[in-house]
Amino acid sequence: MSFWLWGSLLGFAGGLGISYANYIISKAVLRRSPSKYASSTVLRQLLNIGYLVLLYFVAPYTLWKGIYLLIGGALGITLPMFFYTARLIKLSGELNRQKLPDGTPGEDGEAESNG
Repeated sequence: MSFWLWGSLLGFAGGLGISYANYIISKAVLRRSPSKYASSTVLRQLLNIGYLVLLYFVAPYTLWKGIYLLIGGALGITLPMFFYTARLIKLSGELNRQKLPDGTPGEDGEAESNG
């Protein structure tokens, strides 16, 4: 394995951690008050940007060039987002179904009865 790849993997692993932290924050906000979900975006973006800035400033003190750490970190933040977004969409759908009163059709039932 090439030497530069270790730096990218280190950045990627840290990005996975940040991505998971963003998922936990989103999940907690979605469960407590879905109307405040958009306001949690600021905190999640601060985590993302803070991690990339940290990599940028720490890179000169590591064995790797900063570009490898930054590319790995950006991929570590971005790629898991697809998986976590799908899980949050599923959770949101489950929470919406739980809030409907019994006997009331959900969104699908309303669409079928109207036309």
